[in-house]
Amino acid sequence: MKIQLLLPISIFLLLPSLCLAGSKINSKDSAYCEQNSSNIIDCLIKKQGDTKTALNKAYNQVYKMISYDSNLQKALEKSQIEWVKLRNEQCSLEAEIYGRQADQYLIEQTCLNYLNKQRTLYLNSVETAN
Repeated sequence: MKIQLLLPISIFLLLPSLCLAGSKINSKDSAYCEQNSSNIIDCLIKKQGDTKTALNKAYNQVYKMISYDSNLQKALEKSQIEWVKLRNEQCSLEAEIYGRQADQYLIEQTCLNYLNKQRTLYLNSVETAN
């Protein structure tokens, strides 16, 4: 039973590398903000706040689901901390690679929003057997 529960948690660290490839292509938030807002940066920051809220909610739900095993909770905490570090580094790198100086912040915000959404979808899909 514990092996079944450790598999989803061990996959947490692999998800960002799968998501990064599409983050520049799938910039729906950026396109929405360009079309519907006079201030694109403020719009993207608001979107990031929304994606962070959803991500935190999903994380907390998984954390509560595995409350019967403190080792699993510790593994989840560690994987989430490592995922956040990796997400931030990947988005920073993507902004440097693809963006001119003026565009780097927009690219980074778009990347953060995208990866937050992907992580939220993944956390929402995690099922454990109690």
